[in-house]
Amino acid sequence: AAAAQNDGEPGTGTNANAFLEETKEISKRELLSTLLNVLGEAETKPHDACLSAQCLRSLFQASRKAKRKARDLNAKQIVNTALDVARRTHVKLETETKNIMKELERTDDLDENTTTENNGEEESQEEEDSEHEE
Repeated sequence: AAAAQNDGEPGTGTNANAFLEETKEISKRELLSTLLNVLGEAETKPHDACLSAQCLRSLFQASRKAKRKARDLNAKQIVNTALDVARRTHVKLETETKNIMKELERTDDLDENTTTENNGEEESQEEEDSEHEE
């Protein structure tokens, strides 16, 4: 059926693929910022923040790119604020925010070691990755 849609309009498939790729990238960014925003509302919605923290932990364990993007979105400050709230009000949220912080700090260690070991090659690869993402 897809081939039938592309008959007569050359290049339509390419435009559709570009659109789908752009949509995927936008949804990834929105997902990350939405989860961080929910975590930032820990004071008023600690249970939602806990669920968001679980999602973030899984995402960070699966993707170094997600961790780098999270740092750009000020994730450490958001997580620390949620951790302060959690210490006073929600044991499970406290556990999850500590786990997220460990994941974010593990990224710092990996990035520093990789950059040092490769004399900056990793950094330039990250920049190339960023250019392809946007």
